[in-house]
Parts: sequence; structure tokens; C-alpha cells
Amino acid sequence: MDYEITNPELKSYIKEMGEVGRTVDNIVIQMRKEPNHPSTPHIHAIKAEREASFKIDGSLLANSRSNGLSNKELEAVRDWIISRRRALDENWEILKAGGIVKKIP
Repeated sequence: MDYEITNPELKSYIKEMGEVGRTVDNIVIQMRKEPNHPSTPHIHAIKAEREASFKIDGSLLANSRSNGLSNKELEAVRDWIISRRRALDENWEILKAGGIVKKIP
């Protein structure tokens, strides 16, 4: 089931980010190196208009706003991250070099 993103600001923000994959619960996983963000390797997990940011070790970023992702959804994202850690590390290196992230199955 797909969800419609209705908030125009969030829609624009999501469009700018590189989708690297989706969890089995259809949570979109995106990655980008943001200029005003610490250089900590991280991903954004988005479902509908709810979002959380994770380090690529599976822990939530200290300043993450989980905006309503359920505990089950947070755990699904952690599981996705842990099982794809090597590919996420590779994508982060691509971003640091100015490249475009690759999809991770």
C-alpha cells in the first residue's frame, strides 16, 4: 500500500533525496549528505508524512524526529539497515565523492 505525501515542503524534501530502498512494510529509505548536517553516515526512513533518521549502524540520530513511526516500524528499519550495512557504507562513500546513491535490494 502506497501513501500519498500531501505536505508540499516534505514532498519537495523527499524528491531531493536519493531513495536507496524500501522495507517490507514499504517504508522508504533515503540517503543524502546534507550540507548543514553532521557528516555522520545516516539514512532517512519515511512512511507517509512520518520520518526518522538513523545512523547506518541502526541507532537513531540524536536529533531525529521520529514523528510517529511506530516501534514496529522503527524495528523494521533497524533490521533493514543491519542486513544491508555494507551496501549502505558503500553508498555513503559514493555520496562523499559527489556521486548518486545506488538502489539496495
